Amino acid sequence: MPSTIDIRAYSKQLLDALQQLDTLIERLSRSGGGDELADIAKQSQAVVDTLTTTRSGLQAAAGAGPTAALNPATSRGSIAVSVAELPLESALQALGEVPQLVEKIEARSTGTAVLLVPVCLAYRHCVEALGPLAAALDPRDFMS
Repeated sequence: MPSTIDIRAYSKQLLDALQQLDTLIERLSRSGGGDELADIAKQSQAVVDTLTTTRSGLQAAAGAGPTAALNPATSRGSIAVSVAELPLESALQALGEVPQLVEKIEARSTGTAVLLVPVCLAYRHCVEALGPLAAALDPRDFMS
């Protein structure tokens, strides 16, 4: 069963990933391509690594899924980690397209705007994953 501390840790990991994605979106919106493409692909891979670690942690914390418990905080946490893990698969799939798109952009010498699509989708899915974790936190859980 995930504790309140675990949920906060997963939330922080997702917030870190969102910050990395935000930086990547910023770079892409002003990028002209060229030498920067390889660095963008590396930065994208760093976000994939962060999200993979977070997703693995959420899956391990969720175990076989939500379980009934007498403690409301434990029940909320169990449900939250089970639900939060789901959108991360889509985020990882979207970011998985970035390296192939970078190769196509390099081959065709086209603009980098197309890279904004998977990165923005990944951002959206990370925000979706953060929602259940935020909803699971209750100030009363910290006062025991």
